[in-house]
Amino acid sequence: LAIPVTLVPAHTGGYIAAMYATGAVTLLIGIFVLLARPGNRVALLMHWGLTAIAALVVLAFENVTPSHTAGYLPSALFFAAYASVATAFLLFATEFPRSVGGPFPLRVALAAVPPLLIGVTAMLLHRRATTAGSVDLYVPYRFWFDVLRITVIAATVGSTLRLVRSFRTTPSASERK
Repeated sequence: LAIPVTLVPAHTGGYIAAMYATGAVTLLIGIFVLLARPGNRVALLMHWGLTAIAALVVLAFENVTPSHTAGYLPSALFFAAYASVATAFLLFATEFPRSVGGPFPLRVALAAVPPLLIGVTAMLLHRRATTAGSVDLYVPYRFWFDVLRITVIAATVGSTLRLVRSFRTTPSASERK
């Protein structure tokens, strides 16, 4: 079965400028949060999340083709940033407004390792499909990228529910960190 593929320009100059501007503003807010609250774990997690979002929007367009492989580094950074946004938000939700307790390194491992492994798998499959120039090899890549999306959505929904529950059960503003 032959499927015709027509390439069209996906990113105009205005789109790229908007992405860079959004990334710069997000990164500056992340730096401000970190500088405003030095040594605060919650501020550090917020900074990490905002920095990941900044990297994500700046790297949202890739330039990887079978003949142009220099785009693999931005592609790897994109997958790392994509997984980091949900991880940072999940960790933020375990610390703010009240900490859930337990060892923080364990929470980091539980929040970071699954999306990292899924993201690396998707990235390697993306590289294999792009290098081979095969449409058929994109099927396993799309599957693992969808698994990564579902993981990110689940972490985001879980984090949001945790924040809402924590705010509802925290009786006073002084108990919120």
